[in-house]
Amino acid sequence: MTLAKLTPRQIQVAQLSARIFGRAFSPEGKRTGEHILRKPLIGKQVVGYWPEEPLSVTELKRLFPRLDLMDLKEEGRLDKIESLKRRGKPPTKKFQGKRANLKKK
Repeated sequence: MTLAKLTPRQIQVAQLSARIFGRAFSPEGKRTGEHILRKPLIGKQVVGYWPEEPLSVTELKRLFPRLDLMDLKEEGRLDKIESLKRRGKPPTKKFQGKRANLKKK
């Protein structure tokens, strides 16, 4: 309903009603998108959808340095690098692998 057809008293009532009920008042009767802002935020629901990640071994080592925890993945990675070095095939440095010299088209 446009407010051009309303009397000044009806406009005042509409303003007062908007103030009482926490709505937006638009004297031109234009859409404001205020109904979207009235909806509750859903951030907590979205975050609560996924379970919390358990602490990793590296985080536990950082939190409790006196426990001498072993990260089996890291130990295995270091063992593999050491065996490759003994065989004379260490991992390549960044940007020095097979594809480093290929030209971009």
